Amino acid sequence: MFIYLIYIIFFFYSIKIISFFYKHLSINNIINNTYIYNLSFEDGSVDRNIMNFNNNDILLCITTGGDNILNYLIDGVKKIHTADINIHQNYLLETKMSMMKVLSRDEFFKVINSRNKNSEGYQLFLNKFEQIKKNISSDNGKKWLDKNKSEFSHFIESGSVKYFTKFMNFILWYYGIGGIFQCNSIQEQIQFYHKNDIENKFKKIANILCNSFILFFVTTFGVPKKQFDLLDNYHNYICDLVKYLIFNCELKKNYFYYPYCSGSFSEDCCPDYLKEENYLKVRDRLDRIVIHTDFIDNVCKKVSEHGDTITKVILLDHMDWLEENEIIREWDIYKKYCDKDCVYLWRSASKKKYIECLNELNYIQHYVLEHKKKQFIKDDDKFFDRVGTYYSTFLAKNTPKYHIQCKQKTI
Repeated sequence: MFIYLIYIIFFFYSIKIISFFYKHLSINNIINNTYIYNLSFEDGSVDRNIMNFNNNDILLCITTGGDNILNYLIDGVKKIHTADINIHQNYLLETKMSMMKVLSRDEFFKVINSRNKNSEGYQLFLNKFEQIKKNISSDNGKKWLDKNKSEFSHFIESGSVKYFTKFMNFILWYYGIGGIFQCNSIQEQIQFYHKNDIENKFKKIANILCNSFILFFVTTFGVPKKQFDLLDNYHNYICDLVKYLIFNCELKKNYFYYPYCSGSFSEDCCPDYLKEENYLKVRDRLDRIVIHTDFIDNVCKKVSEHGDTITKVILLDHMDWLEENEIIREWDIYKKYCDKDCVYLWRSASKKKYIECLNELNYIQHYVLEHKKKQFIKDDDKFFDRVGTYYSTFLAKNTPKYHIQCKQKTI
């Protein structure tokens, strides 16, 4: 009976977005209308720990929320080419960059912590709006910002991902476990976990999230069904992920989750580029970012033909989205146009090297996240991940003799 009650409430709460998604069923239609991610949902600190960026590096990345692109500037890389086929994600990144040029760090914090249209931060944003818009490079980008400026009245609740986070906040409230985000240490979180029987409650929540009705909406937030199929058991994955986060991450300092529950960032809970010691450094290096609205392999070819040789590539979970023929075509381009010693980083929902045609790469590291691991020594573990949603992190190089030829995949 309870599960049906949840469905009814969720239906009425999301009636507007439901009608929208049924009208625009494909991800291609969705990205024509809005950005999905207001933040990057990959832990960029892992990338920085294992990629050893230097001032000679020219990076090729995927934009998504844009925060990791800004984070990489902390390490003084020479240039970053970032690509996304969703132009709204690129407009969002450019808006963040423009805000950095116009606003002090304290002002930036006030803006992204706005709660409504009457808040001090949003009024500040409106007062500085013409200056911010002036730094947007294209007329279309300026028009986009004019149309979407209200998104900054409560930035953390923007992008299509907000509908899923609102649903999850309702679930946490209903089960009485939202208080986990008010704990002040990992030890307090563990005590809260046991005292409030979170393990059994999340088994029930996982049953709801595994329902095909809910999974349909999750796919529209940028998670393809193909990626779900890589998980051994989605139900267990949800329960193990929750336990991993509670037992290993101080949630109040985890900006991938806490702001979506609290509604705002804090000094201890924000992307690295917003920290006091980094803000001005990143602002001075913003001209090193080049934004492209195109497929990442097309950008690789284009920038190489214009004299930039890519030395490091960060592909997020991009490989999980592609079919075999697309993977072959893409890696042929990387081999041809990237530096011969180029290092590639990507993540996967699979625990295995399931893409047979990439098995002959020179793998520097294949790290598999074990959710059931009791404790992570964060200072020693370069792969310690505050998001925890991907099982595998791959670090590899192309080899001179390597020729891509796909065999049948095994998952």
